[in-house]
Amino acid sequence: MPQFKVLVIGDPETLSETTRFAWQSADVTLEGPVAPDTIDLANVRDWAGALVDISVLDESLMDLLDSFDRLKLPYIFVIVGTSVPTDGPQPYVLGPEPADIRTLMQALLSDDRKGPGGTAPGPHS
Repeated sequence: MPQFKVLVIGDPETLSETTRFAWQSADVTLEGPVAPDTIDLANVRDWAGALVDISVLDESLMDLLDSFDRLKLPYIFVIVGTSVPTDGPQPYVLGPEPADIRTLMQALLSDDRKGPGGTAPGPHS
């Protein structure tokens, strides 16, 4: 897999060093985490996509995601931690597990961006 750079939108606790190193081992550089209102859209071509911590959902984030849609930058909502529901569609998890990394990268780079359980990430659900 070639080297990719993915933007992480969230608060400082969104991304642990363990997770960052695991993604680096998979040839993916995670940039951030950054707050939605600090992102320079001039850099959008640097990123293969964005991972958005669902816990930072607010109006400024929604405006940013509208801009990502216009600029055709794929993004996926993620959860952080291990409190994953056992029933229904499974959310995307931002963590160090190789299976989670593969799933997220496949979803970001996929044309239809369908997620686990057939759900479409981002505003396309």
